[in-house]
Amino acid sequence: MDGTESGAPRPGQTAIDLRLPAGHPEACTTDSRHAGPEDPEGSGCLQDRAAPLYNGRVLLTLGTGAPCWGPGFDYGACGPAFARHGLRVPSEDYELPLRQALDAPEVRRFLCFSSCWFLTLLAPTLYVLAWCALFSTFHLFLRPLVEEHLAVSCLGFSAASVLFAGAVALLLGRSRGQVTMNSDVRLMRANEGLRGHRLLVGLSDCMESCMGRLQLTFCFFDVGDCLQRLIQLLEGRPGSQNPLQAGVRRKMGGFCVSVMENGPVPLQAAGAKSMDSEETPLLHGSREGENDGEASGQGRLRSAPAHTVVVSLVPGGTPQEAASWLLTLYGACYAGLLGAGRLPRTSRSLHAREAAVPCLCQHIERSLLGPCSS
Repeated sequence: MDGTESGAPRPGQTAIDLRLPAGHPEACTTDSRHAGPEDPEGSGCLQDRAAPLYNGRVLLTLGTGAPCWGPGFDYGACGPAFARHGLRVPSEDYELPLRQALDAPEVRRFLCFSSCWFLTLLAPTLYVLAWCALFSTFHLFLRPLVEEHLAVSCLGFSAASVLFAGAVALLLGRSRGQVTMNSDVRLMRANEGLRGHRLLVGLSDCMESCMGRLQLTFCFFDVGDCLQRLIQLLEGRPGSQNPLQAGVRRKMGGFCVSVMENGPVPLQAAGAKSMDSEETPLLHGSREGENDGEASGQGRLRSAPAHTVVVSLVPGGTPQEAASWLLTLYGACYAGLLGAGRLPRTSRSLHAREAAVPCLCQHIERSLLGPCSS
């Protein structure tokens, strides 16, 4: 990958640095692109363990195989890796939330179809389909013209197909690096538990030997300074005049989560004249049973059928609550970009100067307000 020095561990390399058997599917690396002055070579986990911790430092990268059929992450490697850096993190703060967020089959399918590996396969497939569609259509309606200028027609079809496939790939590629519902939002619970230990976790994917690999990145980051800055930005100007609040509503207005809820509801009174169609029994016997139940106790509660409630993810409440919510949400995206080396290098970082990348609050401000804001 870009910026990786010779001999430095790559994201997704096998976990031989952890003295595991050769060919182990998991990885524990330190990205050389974020190596600080105390680690100019990015030499790996074992040699970096005595180095001081700073905001933006990648502590652990767990790799896995193909997004769809590859093995899951080895969460058991997290505890020893944290201990080497002097961090004591209970496994219940990260293992169970990560398993619930990433190990579901539907999530693995989403990660497969949104990975760079699938995008690499999609582009030539779209090119072939577009070329065949153009050729068959023009050959059907303009057959004499196509046969007379076959070479020119094929070149034109090829150019149009390249433009079409490139445009689709560009549109899909632009969404990479933004907050996604099925990965970053699902990692909010894990980041909420890890924030107290000054850790962030994020998911990203990369290409290695023409194969896609998922990597789960744990980075050190104390969000206290970023929290204070976001609170100041949210308190700057109230209401719609606040640019950050306007950016949150504009960028995240469509972010919603469907939650299944069920609970007890009181039965209608025995003398009710009408009932909803969904509550009307289809069989006469069930109606009699319901009357018997009402006679025995009209105040009895019965459980209502499960129903879906749509909850908006736009933060509300006080500026402190909104700032904490933004840090928890964007923490997963930030850690994933940091582990993949996709954050821009800068010397104007506010709270991650040693890593020479924008800090978390600058990343949030840039995502919501655009590049000119930072």
